[in-house]
Amino acid sequence: MEQKPNNSASKFLKLFEKAKANISAFCFFATTSSNSSSELPSYVKRRLELGGMRVLILGCGTGTWLLEMAEKYHESTFFRLDDSSDFPGGESSHLQNAGVKRCDFLCGIPFHNSTFDLVLDFVDRSMLSGFQNEHLFSEVVRVLKPDGFLEKMEDK
Repeated sequence: MEQKPNNSASKFLKLFEKAKANISAFCFFATTSSNSSSELPSYVKRRLELGGMRVLILGCGTGTWLLEMAEKYHESTFFRLDDSSDFPGGESSHLQNAGVKRCDFLCGIPFHNSTFDLVLDFVDRSMLSGFQNEHLFSEVVRVLKPDGFLEKMEDK
């Protein structure tokens, strides 16, 4: 007989995964922000500075970095997809170029084909089945423009 997960254990795991995503996002963006010794990769920075770039961030914790980047690169547009409701200001932002959508992106990414120039993927793939990994990757490729960039973050 299969045991059903304990509700409090399930809540703990969800909080743990959220904290892990926040730490991963913080470590990545702390080393790539213009306030640190390292810069964003030059190809991304040039495109952001030119404006018109559309960026999708998957599973990035609270989304604080998204707001910082949206303020700095106000001519580009930033979207965050996550199943968490943690976002400064809820699902809205005071910035016109920053958005968040709460959804289960394992069921599909709710954007048209070839929408994004850059996808930053912070999803912990070790928690997914082989089919879920393949499906999510095919969705990322679908919404990425042909000349777009994919940055995949994995815990070592």
